[in-house]
Amino acid sequence: MDPSNLRFGGGDQETHLLPLTLVLLLLTSVLILALPRKYVVLPFLLGCLLIPMGQVLVIGGMHFPVFRILILIGWARLLAAGMLFSPAKYGFKLNAIDRAMIWWTVAAAITFTLRYLDVNALTNRIGNAYSVLGVYFFMRILVVDAGDADRVVKLLAVICAAVAAFMALEQETGRNVFSMFGGVSAFTPVREGRIRSQGPFSISIIAGTMGASLLPLFMGLWWAHKARGFAILGLVAGSVMAITSASATPLMAISAAVIALCFWPFRRKMGHVRCVLVSILVSLHLVMKAPVWALIGRFDFVGGSSGYHRYQLINQTILHFGDWWLLGFNNTESWGYLMHDTANAFVDTAVTGGLLS
Repeated sequence: MDPSNLRFGGGDQETHLLPLTLVLLLLTSVLILALPRKYVVLPFLLGCLLIPMGQVLVIGGMHFPVFRILILIGWARLLAAGMLFSPAKYGFKLNAIDRAMIWWTVAAAITFTLRYLDVNALTNRIGNAYSVLGVYFFMRILVVDAGDADRVVKLLAVICAAVAAFMALEQETGRNVFSMFGGVSAFTPVREGRIRSQGPFSISIIAGTMGASLLPLFMGLWWAHKARGFAILGLVAGSVMAITSASATPLMAISAAVIALCFWPFRRKMGHVRCVLVSILVSLHLVMKAPVWALIGRFDFVGGSSGYHRYQLINQTILHFGDWWLLGFNNTESWGYLMHDTANAFVDTAVTGGLLS
């Protein structure tokens, strides 16, 4: 195996697809191709979220986890329906966020490839662009009005309920049912004496954060008096996912969601609110002995939280701005203990894609 392939996330060069996974992949693919347009998103999300990432098809050194295969099937459906040639007919119009997604993906690909000047680096970025833009614009083209959005949120409530039930079961048995699909361990990890349920996700933090980050959408169903049964189901399931993951990040996400929803009455005055918040942070920065971002290290919702590590990631990234601003930086471990683990999305974007990204 080419060592540089591993360097850029290539992983195993062999296909890993269990028979059960193939059956589910075939079923979801048929549904994506056959269902009416307004229901196409439903089997797509079911396949992407419930089949573990470890199930992968390798073709010519390129890795296609199940969700990447479903992206291809989904875009084939859009092409067959003629939606790619006249998206405006279906309510799609390119907006500022769409353009930001495109430019961010392009910038990340260019800077990352220029830094390494390696064909495997280019392959990695092409795969990243395929995943990001493939999922994003597939959903954007199909979810164009409130009715589409409601159907997606209701489905996510059902998916969360199923995942939450199995994550709760992990707490009792220490076994992960989703291991039958491959890609996740049969034994649930334990840290500081707590079982960290992960469901079909690669790590518990992602599982819990998914449930937590969807809570505002489920709350939206309740406030809008649309399918309150689904709203309750989603709120309970999302909370269970966050709690059983035994991770601080999902619990902080719930706190952030609650605080954000409390600002809903002031949604038309958020410019003023943000100015006040920035002023408060700057004032704290001036009077504190440590930088204001050191407050991150103070939070520990569960035992074994890595808040201090995350504070140091941000701090060292700011202190070493000169290392990464142009094209990113390869050697973050030189910044200090555990700095190779860039467990912060902003830091990871900075060191992989530079200031432009």
